[in-house]
Amino acid sequence: MSVMTYALIACNLLVYLAMGLTYGVWDFTPDMLLRWGANAGDITLGLGQYYRLLTASFVHVTPAHILFNMVAFYQLGTIVERIVGARRVLALYLVSALAGSVLSVLFNPPFVVSAGASTAVLGFEGFFLAHLYQYRHVYPPGLMFQTLFWVALAILPTALNQAMNVDLWGHVGGLAGGLVFAQLFGTPRRR
Repeated sequence: MSVMTYALIACNLLVYLAMGLTYGVWDFTPDMLLRWGANAGDITLGLGQYYRLLTASFVHVTPAHILFNMVAFYQLGTIVERIVGARRVLALYLVSALAGSVLSVLFNPPFVVSAGASTAVLGFEGFFLAHLYQYRHVYPPGLMFQTLFWVALAILPTALNQAMNVDLWGHVGGLAGGLVFAQLFGTPRRR
């Protein structure tokens, strides 16, 4: 059972529900997002509110935003948790979120507000890619291609169209965090 994956999904849903009940709306403005811990360079770095590097990955903008992120996280989290266990899933979520948030504040303009679990989701994609490559003799060859397709779908449109309002640097940082995490802690747990 994927206890940590479910717990992280529950945390994300509870934060979104609390925000909705607080504001009476389900589509949040940048100001609302910042009050709940979203990331923005001028506040995170400028005011020393470094906790935002992690809290931003639990704050979502719209119903579609949280739905897409939680469905993607569920699919990847349950697989990765079977491979490495609950503690490493939590660590991977936090490391990927942190890596994505750090790149976001370093490379985006200081006023850009960033929120969502996509940094962590991309971290899980990066982890799974590294795992698939390392154990390619075990998995069907099409699985690597399918995973690469999802990574490309998350990064390429944003890189080609900056008007998409998606944090490219957050995605790249999360992906990098997951790849590095896989190299350091990706050994499957003993059953």
